Amino acid sequence: ADEKLFTDDDPLMDLPAGWSVVDMDQSPFALDRSNAPTLDLYEPESSALDDFTSLSYTEAFDAMLEKFRTEYAFTEYKNIDWDAHEKEFRPRFEEAEKAGDARAYALALRDFLWSIPDTHVGMDTSALNDDFLADISGGIGLALGETSDGQIVARYVTPNSPADEAGIEFGAQIVSLGGTPINDVVEAVLPWSSPFSNPEIARLQQLRYATRFRLETGEVEVSFINPGGAEKSALLAVVEERDSFSVTSFAYGEPETSLPVEFKILPSGYGYIKISSFSENQVLSIQAYEYAIEYFNQNEVPGVILDMRHNSGGSGWLADQMAAYFFDEEVISGKGSTYDEVTGEFYMDPASEAVMIPPREGLQYSGPVVVMVGPACVSACEFFSYAVTINDRATVVGQYPSSGAGGGVEAFLMPENTYVQFTISREMDADGNIHIEGGGVAPDVRVPVTLESFQRELAGEDVIL
Repeated sequence: ADEKLFTDDDPLMDLPAGWSVVDMDQSPFALDRSNAPTLDLYEPESSALDDFTSLSYTEAFDAMLEKFRTEYAFTEYKNIDWDAHEKEFRPRFEEAEKAGDARAYALALRDFLWSIPDTHVGMDTSALNDDFLADISGGIGLALGETSDGQIVARYVTPNSPADEAGIEFGAQIVSLGGTPINDVVEAVLPWSSPFSNPEIARLQQLRYATRFRLETGEVEVSFINPGGAEKSALLAVVEERDSFSVTSFAYGEPETSLPVEFKILPSGYGYIKISSFSENQVLSIQAYEYAIEYFNQNEVPGVILDMRHNSGGSGWLADQMAAYFFDEEVISGKGSTYDEVTGEFYMDPASEAVMIPPREGLQYSGPVVVMVGPACVSACEFFSYAVTINDRATVVGQYPSSGAGGGVEAFLMPENTYVQFTISREMDADGNIHIEGGGVAPDVRVPVTLESFQRELAGEDVIL
């Protein structure tokens, strides 16, 4: 908006006693001490969101597609054919417009965005909450897991559920679901957490959603082989149960609230820092972080483990500067390029180089460093995790790589006031290579996924740590 009006109708916007607005347009200046002033906001045109809310569904689709054609950062890298996307999805927007069907429009928009293999691409799906709940409400009490050697097994069986009553045991090999080989079932799943940059992370979510059904499904046939047993088949009722869905969440076991930075000394004597966000209070984050580093240095802690497994990102700049505490000189951590309307091409501004600037010597940690990553490490979390590995500074450990969301985003608005975002900047390493998008930050040390590791996790053990 060009102007924001604060009125007495909204007491939350009242200025507290003691505040003054200084009007610099008057000479010499004027003070306004009223509790409901009107303030003009000045912003460059480039900072405003593109707004397609006044367009028809089809017109908005055309405008959105043109943005993707010209500004999307990874068209060539991902071999995306926008003409094919137009041919596939435009008719759905036309049909929704003709019928005046807001739900059909929202589904068409969702499916278009899900067709782009990029974790950073997405929309506000609030209008489709009922569809989501209906799709995942039914279960059979069975959660799937896949071991490092490719076996799809019963990772969890809900007590007293249809799966439990049918005799499916923890660790059972799942042969088929609904008469279809289990691998084919998993590969066909389109999770509600789509889209994904990293196919390995997509696979984990496909496993999670493979045993979710609409309640009206009624029954599902499952063929399985219990440990040491022979193949059996059972017809399982689809019931309303969520335990088997929750246990495979990337956030399972995580506290509902936590500080952005927490630390402790492990029984082994090593230091441990958990960084949960780069989007919270930056002053608080840095203060806690520096306190931890100083404590480690003062107590001669022999090594530090950085837990980045549950960090959804935030400020890439903050991530780089926090990584700099493990270096003793400035290091270029990356660079980026964005679409230039003047040239019609992507341009890499030399001034856009991301530089890690170390703190004063007393806050630099010089001992060995390990970074733990996983599927819930996204975006700025991945930039941090990559940055601390530059010059072989740190070793990466995990069962899986990070999310693979390696770009910068921009938002725009679509009809029905729907928020949409997509990737507009190609983030690269210091040599100009795309380094995060797609593959993420991969572990140097892969912790095997086994029946034993599933069992230990269910018992509350942190296997990776």
